[in-house]
Amino acid sequence: MARNYMLLPKHRLEAFSDAVLAIVITLLVLEIRVPAESAGLGHALLAEWRAYLAYLVSFAFVGGWWIAHNNLTRFVRSGTGAFFRFNLLALLFVSFIPFTASLMGAHGGDEGSRVATMVFGVDLLLASLTLSLLGRYVANNKEMVEDEAARADVRAFVRGRWWAIGLLVVAVAVDAVSSQTAVVLYLACAILFIFEPLIPRRSNASAGCGPG
Repeated sequence: MARNYMLLPKHRLEAFSDAVLAIVITLLVLEIRVPAESAGLGHALLAEWRAYLAYLVSFAFVGGWWIAHNNLTRFVRSGTGAFFRFNLLALLFVSFIPFTASLMGAHGGDEGSRVATMVFGVDLLLASLTLSLLGRYVANNKEMVEDEAARADVRAFVRGRWWAIGLLVVAVAVDAVSSQTAVVLYLACAILFIFEPLIPRRSNASAGCGPG
């Protein structure tokens, strides 16, 4: 019974996480440079295509991460102090995305492109990995969920995240050979992050609770 005093209301965690993610998405678009020259504006806008691509990949990833995070926390009744701290660690990597996306957009066409793209990919990988580990923590602490059915759904959530981690690992490895191919894989992973939760699945306990 004493352990219940260590449980914290989840609505504060959800509100803080949503605020951080909203700021992150806002910062992403602010990293796109507005051309100062009016002459040849169309050409100047096209010259920023790498920044647009970095924004598209990052926006899709953060949006998918937000969907997945909400799908996880809906199973959580209340959180422990460790859960709150682990959530902060996950947000640390997500909040770093505007910088790594800007780095990739700025150096996508020069000799630093491989390093910039790899830094971006590693950041996405760590953000995805910590979210999965956050779900595993919930699954291993049954007092945080309503019942065994919810716990089974959290386990399904965790299992359903490993494809994203695997794809990101492949993308980071591919970057050693081709940074352009790695960016395509990052984009594919980000798009799947958004649409994967729409795929109907069945857990051991209930139907219609997707892992995303």
